[in-house]
Amino acid sequence: MFLMKASRIVVILLLFLLVLSLTAGSILGSEKVEPMVSAGMYHNLALKEDGIVWAWGYNSAGRLGDGTEEDREKPVQVKGPGGVGFLTDVVAISAGHSHSLALKSDGTVWAWGLNTSGQLGNGTTENSHTPVQVMRRAKPDPLPLQNVVAISAGTSHNLALLKDGTVMAWGWNGRGQLGDGTAENRTRAVPVKGFEGEGVLSDIVKVTAGDNHSLALNKDGNVWAWGCNASEQLGNNCDEPRQHTPVHVVYPTTIPSPPFIDYVPLDNIIAISAGDNHSLAVNENGIALAWGGNNHGQLGNDSNTDRNFALPVRNEIDDGPLDYISSVSAGKYYSLALTQGGSVWAWGDNDWGQLGDGSTDQRLLPVAVQMACYYPDYGFIAPLFNVNAISAGERISLAIREDFTSFWAWGTGYLGGNDPIFDYYPVRVDFPDECIVSLPLLTGPAEGETNQQLAYYAQGSTCSEGHNMQYRFGFRVKEPFPSLPGKFIFDDWVTGESHKTIYQFSDAGTYEIVAQARCELYGVISSSNIITVTIKDPYDQYLYASFADAVYAYDGNQWLDDPIAHAPALALAAHEGKLYGAFGDGIYVYDGTSWDLNKITPGVASSLASHDGKLYGCFADATYVYDGNQWTLFTWPTNALASYQGYLYASFSDAVYAYDGSDWIETPVAHAPALALAAHGGKLYGAFGDGIYVYDGTSWDVNKITPGVASNMASYDGKIYSCFVDATYFYDGHDWILFTWPTNALAAY
Repeated sequence: MFLMKASRIVVILLLFLLVLSLTAGSILGSEKVEPMVSAGMYHNLALKEDGIVWAWGYNSAGRLGDGTEEDREKPVQVKGPGGVGFLTDVVAISAGHSHSLALKSDGTVWAWGLNTSGQLGNGTTENSHTPVQVMRRAKPDPLPLQNVVAISAGTSHNLALLKDGTVMAWGWNGRGQLGDGTAENRTRAVPVKGFEGEGVLSDIVKVTAGDNHSLALNKDGNVWAWGCNASEQLGNNCDEPRQHTPVHVVYPTTIPSPPFIDYVPLDNIIAISAGDNHSLAVNENGIALAWGGNNHGQLGNDSNTDRNFALPVRNEIDDGPLDYISSVSAGKYYSLALTQGGSVWAWGDNDWGQLGDGSTDQRLLPVAVQMACYYPDYGFIAPLFNVNAISAGERISLAIREDFTSFWAWGTGYLGGNDPIFDYYPVRVDFPDECIVSLPLLTGPAEGETNQQLAYYAQGSTCSEGHNMQYRFGFRVKEPFPSLPGKFIFDDWVTGESHKTIYQFSDAGTYEIVAQARCELYGVISSSNIITVTIKDPYDQYLYASFADAVYAYDGNQWLDDPIAHAPALALAAHEGKLYGAFGDGIYVYDGTSWDLNKITPGVASSLASHDGKLYGCFADATYVYDGNQWTLFTWPTNALASYQGYLYASFSDAVYAYDGSDWIETPVAHAPALALAAHGGKLYGAFGDGIYVYDGTSWDVNKITPGVASNMASYDGKIYSCFVDATYFYDGHDWILFTWPTNALAAY
């Protein structure tokens, strides 16, 4: 599955407009508030679509903003300035250690809670149980901080991004985290200076405050950092313990293997997050990066070694980069990442169950956040899905799900009013202004064929307010690891006590089905259990193999008794719903029942491949293409052909090249000829003179999966089948297993 690339400018502008994590902001004058969550050290904030702020958890110093210091198990509304009414017209929130921030639609910033270091920004060091307005230093008198478009609260300091792309900071400054060139605390906002203290930091599109360090993303996709560097969280390849003005976060130009060659400014970044002693970022390719402290594995690189430059977070299966990521959130010694499909990865410290995988085990590599749901007759655990936003705190993690309608928490502490059914899994936050929608139950078949109509039923959901229920169904393609599944595609809402839908999938594959329910008069959504269905393509029910005397079909369990052809084939390929076979006197077509005796060419082909609605075949003099009516000269003779990710790959006498439908890509994908090529499991397999290698669309894995030399290959039933000198084997992703006698040609149809 390709990641669709947008231009850097478009991506960053979209990021600037959308609030997806605890550090994001909002554009002035926004007509619609996008809900968000922010996890502090011991308290939590939630912003709803109506611009109202809710808070729960510990309330020492009045960090919940409800006018008291009483801890709250369930969310309460933050009161207005002076305790009058409630805080309204809020477009962004951010929770610090013991204080809170809110950005209003008029561009002003409000703060409440602990103020011992001036983190409330009102010119005093007095705590406040209700919001006070943040001010900026000005002559002759302080002025309200205005024209703010994004905010971020650190442990005891804060950052605000102004409309003109400059940054303001206030609060504790003992490690230079305010970036003003000093170590003096500031009780009012001051500008962050530029590189080496020159001018002011400008052209910024996002800010994030950590424990004692700060990050800023500029419009060109570069990241600036300043403040504490005791754990190398500034990522500037420097061991200086602190920086009082911004420095560039860097990455190595080569994979680190001493001696290092060079370090260059980190670029192409679209998202950032500063944690307690580490930092995270996402680049425009959707790859998560990390640097800084790693005492609990929060960098996600399978170690506990700190790192003073950025490198990708790794995944557990193939040790490649963690990709398809849209946003990240760095907490206290742990990390969260939101995928483009709406699932969540977590890694690092897990003493409090904050990773949401049902354990308290530290994770050095990302694991999927799980959800545990219970029905009267059974329960299930599955990856958390339909997530819109995330936030990592100290002991608690937060998320928004279901089209920004439901708020979830996991970890240890005040989870928002609902005790977990199973410890350390996400639970729904209980807001007093919401109706409760019980989980719908989804029933239906677990697998079927393409031509069957698969019926699914949703029922059993109720609304606490007694209103009518509405249901809808959704499905998604189940993606292979390391990517978690994509987003569900939903149909329209239907009112009733239950609902039925019928799916008829046109493409083979594995799909996941889910049902959702909501009260007719409320927008809060509740999702059902997930049913996985495997659809087999009727044209791919068999593996066809040519032996020395005939062609036979294998159904996944056994060989069919009768051959489909009483002569050996030199090449086989499925194309446009039929099987094409190259025999000694020409190419014939098989429709699943019988061969058309009118061969489509008298020429003898050594390889065949279907690509972009055409059949390609290599003959003695050249490679030709067949459009269903006639053969046309295409290119020089080829050894092997395969269609993969929109390209036709062809092996010539000296190298393998890719054809994009109009021209050949100038640079070869392999500088050696392949004896066979086959697409399988989202990758291209190539049989070369010294073994079989795997290509992921960008590069070849240098670790060949076998030293044997294969003469033909085919993908069938989740395995790759290959003929070697002594026999035909299949590869299940781990081992090669003996399958049958040597074969001349293989094809799934």
